[in-house]
Amino acid sequence: MDYGLEQMTLHKVKRTMEALKHNGINSYFVQTREEAVAMVKQMLNPAEVVAIGGSKTVEEVGLLEVLRSGDYQFLDRKNPMLTMEEKYQLERHSFFADTYITGTNAVTMEGELFNVDGSGNRVAALNFGPSRVILLVGINKIVENVAEAEKRLKTWVSPALCMSLGRKTPCAVTGVCVDCASPERICNLYSIIRKQRNTNRMHLIFINDTLGY
Repeated sequence: MDYGLEQMTLHKVKRTMEALKHNGINSYFVQTREEAVAMVKQMLNPAEVVAIGGSKTVEEVGLLEVLRSGDYQFLDRKNPMLTMEEKYQLERHSFFADTYITGTNAVTMEGELFNVDGSGNRVAALNFGPSRVILLVGINKIVENVAEAEKRLKTWVSPALCMSLGRKTPCAVTGVCVDCASPERICNLYSIIRKQRNTNRMHLIFINDTLGY
């Protein structure tokens, strides 16, 4: 990375972390994926109930292997052996988890978390339910404000995710959101978290890497 660009990026991270703190959301910064996994392990207690949301970042950093180690009561919604009904029930039980781990679609430099879901299980758990939420976030997710977050969603996140999932949506073909009415649409429930009343609940780990969608 160019030194000037790196300094600019780190300035964005610092400003965003200050805004998150002001909004009652704890944040941390690590250089590598391995450091992020190590930090999550330090936060977790043996035998506690841990759930995850749909997050490419959680997979990319290698956290699934740690959660599947047997040290935790892991509600593994990614288990390929699950039926649709079993996966649905796991997602419902996730609201009672001690810790919920996921990513976020975007973080604004004003300290807000912007997320969009298809069925709503992830945004619901972010808003309420699990005692603690840990978010793993690549620095590519930082945007100026909510308007930029929505623009990022429409021009990159939704098309890329729909393509990867094999969804039959217009954006999967054109690469651009048209606010479709497709039954396979994934942009159904929007959530903006501006503040946290419980300042011990949310912990966001920034990773100096490009991760997720």
